[in-house]
Amino acid sequence: MAAKIKGHTFIFISFLEKNFLSNIIKNLSLWIILSSFFCFFLVKQKFNGIRFKMKKQIIFILLLGLIFWANKTYSDYWSEFALKKNIKRLVSLEVHSQCRFKPNVKGISYFRTQIGPIVDVSKFMDVGISYANREVKEKEEWRTTSILSLHETFSGKFFDIHIVNRNYFDYEDLEFFKYHNLLNIKRPFTIYKTSSYYGHNSTIWRIIPCIEEEIFYDFRENQIDESRFLVGISFEVYRLLDFRIAGMLHSQKGEEWSHRELLVTTVQLTFSEERD
Repeated sequence: MAAKIKGHTFIFISFLEKNFLSNIIKNLSLWIILSSFFCFFLVKQKFNGIRFKMKKQIIFILLLGLIFWANKTYSDYWSEFALKKNIKRLVSLEVHSQCRFKPNVKGISYFRTQIGPIVDVSKFMDVGISYANREVKEKEEWRTTSILSLHETFSGKFFDIHIVNRNYFDYEDLEFFKYHNLLNIKRPFTIYKTSSYYGHNSTIWRIIPCIEEEIFYDFRENQIDESRFLVGISFEVYRLLDFRIAGMLHSQKGEEWSHRELLVTTVQLTFSEERD
């Protein structure tokens, strides 16, 4: 049934079959309640008897606890790193790498590095081109694939909800095309602000719950062959450093659809000329 569904509705059938959403809610509920309580408490205090250093320590302890919980909950693990740097007013360079580990972190089974420029076409849209080198370990041997990718991103805000929709067109090994679409929805919560940055409010700490879905379409088989559904929370510092920890349902199509749950952590550094 799930294999016949196209578009973003496909993944909802998959994770309902695996009870993924109920597991995520059950496992994350305690930390969401604790984080919300401390966020409300820290904002209301505003330095009344509590130094900002103490606030950072409390959040750090929560973060360590969340990582410890996630490490015990999931056996499969993906680690991602991204770096974005403005090189001109409307042009930036983005570098992205990803490592995938075998169950219980018993060695690396996948490594990918991607680099390319991004051009801001408007406030709500950017386009980019990138080159990626992907290495996958199969039966003790590494298989290397070169990927040329063209992508465009639409982003906007509905009230305080941020929505990002990115379309990728990959040309793998100069042989075949693959399309994938990523939809990300998030809602930032500001913990503390200061106006010491050139007279403008500069966000120091933000907590950002998010959900994300990515589907892959193989033009050789003319079918959706992979999907990733992710629920997570990000911790953002100075809009410069962003750390995200999330649970993902990864579905792949062979002869039949297979599903697995895994842990994903992402570290992103953004060097931008503008701050708000």
